[in-house]
Amino acid sequence: MESLIISFNAIVPMFLIIAIGYTFKSIGWINPAEVKRFNKIVFHTFMPAMLFRSIYNSDLSKLMDPGYLIFVLVSVMITFVIAVLAVLPLEKDGAKRGAMIHAAYRSNYILLGTPIVAALTSDGDTGMAAVVASITIPLYTILAVIMLEYFRSGKLRLNGMLKSLAKNPLIIASVAGIIVKIAGIQLPGVLESVVSKLNSAASPVALLLLGASFDWKQEASERRNIAISTVLRLVIFPAVMLTAGAIIGYRGVEFVTLIPLFASPTAVNTFNMDQEMGADLNIASGAIAISTALSFVTLFIWISLFKHLGMF
Repeated sequence: MESLIISFNAIVPMFLIIAIGYTFKSIGWINPAEVKRFNKIVFHTFMPAMLFRSIYNSDLSKLMDPGYLIFVLVSVMITFVIAVLAVLPLEKDGAKRGAMIHAAYRSNYILLGTPIVAALTSDGDTGMAAVVASITIPLYTILAVIMLEYFRSGKLRLNGMLKSLAKNPLIIASVAGIIVKIAGIQLPGVLESVVSKLNSAASPVALLLLGASFDWKQEASERRNIAISTVLRLVIFPAVMLTAGAIIGYRGVEFVTLIPLFASPTAVNTFNMDQEMGADLNIASGAIAISTALSFVTLFIWISLFKHLGMF
């Protein structure tokens, strides 16, 4: 019952906001052109603020074990490689490949990491969850920029990749957050308040726009590709990575932090980045919606299974 409640509280609010966005589209309050324009605002303003704040508020002292840090980073890289190897033989179109891979390997950790870790730990310690977010989200973004740029241009051009990375607002926010954190700079109260308010708005606005972007007929035509990404995201990756973490010996908060990292649904901001970099938006929006809905069940299963096995 505890696992069911955690899954319910994590997933259902997100899905309801998506449904509200879809309703707005259905009654004509927002049209596709407006969705595209507002997504650009989210990608260049709200999402960078969310990422910067995640790094800025992280407590690096919470991550004392360099081996755990290496495991997390290598595991994310492994999920990316598996996604690439799984998708390439099954889909030939570059825009669809990019959307499928992105939806498969990028979890919604930035939104679900802290709530799930807080719910599953006895003392509600989310310090490690924040640190893991600060190191994995920039890696997610770098991998996405390189991969999406390659599938958009068809070439692995170093200059093009570097330019895309340098211009990407999420990369800029990550670098800025790391510099500010390492330098020990304290933001002025007014600026910190602005960043905090933009961060608070990022998730609901992105979810509303996601719901307003749905075109069920178009997304149904991509059901095979959406299914592939969703199975990788919710079944294959948590099975492999959570088992690996258990075998290595991670327990308690260290193991709990891995659950939202590898078992949560596709990240909402994959849609915003896919739009900016020319990936297939039907696959992107469909994968987010379907994986979010199904994760209510899969998160319940993974949490219950590993709690029963004594991992936390």
